[in-house]
Amino acid sequence: MAYLRLKITRNLEKVFNLDDGITIGRAPTNQIQLLNAAVSRIHARVIKEGQKYRILDAGSRSGIKINKVKVEDKILENGDILQIGQMVLIYEEDDFLGEQEYINISQTPLTPAQIAELGKRDKVALVFNTSHEFVEQAVQIGESIVDRTSFDESAKMQLVMGFREAIGNAERHGNKYDFNKLIRVVYENSPDKLTLSVEDEGEGFDFETVLKKSQQGDAITAARERYQEGGIGGLGMRVMMKCMDQIMYFNGGTRLVIIKYKKN
Repeated sequence: MAYLRLKITRNLEKVFNLDDGITIGRAPTNQIQLLNAAVSRIHARVIKEGQKYRILDAGSRSGIKINKVKVEDKILENGDILQIGQMVLIYEEDDFLGEQEYINISQTPLTPAQIAELGKRDKVALVFNTSHEFVEQAVQIGESIVDRTSFDESAKMQLVMGFREAIGNAERHGNKYDFNKLIRVVYENSPDKLTLSVEDEGEGFDFETVLKKSQQGDAITAARERYQEGGIGGLGMRVMMKCMDQIMYFNGGTRLVIIKYKKN
């Protein structure tokens, strides 16, 4: 799977799957819309060629830079840094967590001993119906994994807060407490980082609008208003942005990947 990561803030990114190809530009009809004066209405095209992707300048005014070199036509390579106008995107071919074998905890509810045993693994993939009981079990497994890491106590507390916020949002705001919709959770504890992926079956999450609203005036008031509308509060987003080093929204906001890096 290949995708482009669009930097929104220092640690917040919006991720676009490339599928069979996309267009990039300022117009809302593009699959990737970049609201920047230096970006043309249709600035670039990305097309699939076999297992690779090629980017083509679509006659833009300011052109495309890849790894600081201006190009009109290039096969993209893993890790390429694209500059279009003032916007930065990163091309990657890694899905972070790869294929999973999910444990369905809805069918076989976990005992405390099983929760503790799963917490000893470095990679755990869970799927469950939308229920607070299963959400709590998923968070408890994450907490057990965090306890085994070398993070200090403050960082461990932040990680658990971030996990609870991310999985709880899938329950409340993604699937809207619909028991028949599934939540997929994957933890991976690797030598350099701890990663959580949460995916729901909701309609997606417009985090940019929520973030902008929460930055205007009183964050608590903005969070309350958004919650009453049935959406995630900006305060919750701020919690995750404070706790995590990298936050990525995939598939229109139905999948969230959060990462905290381990420092030597």
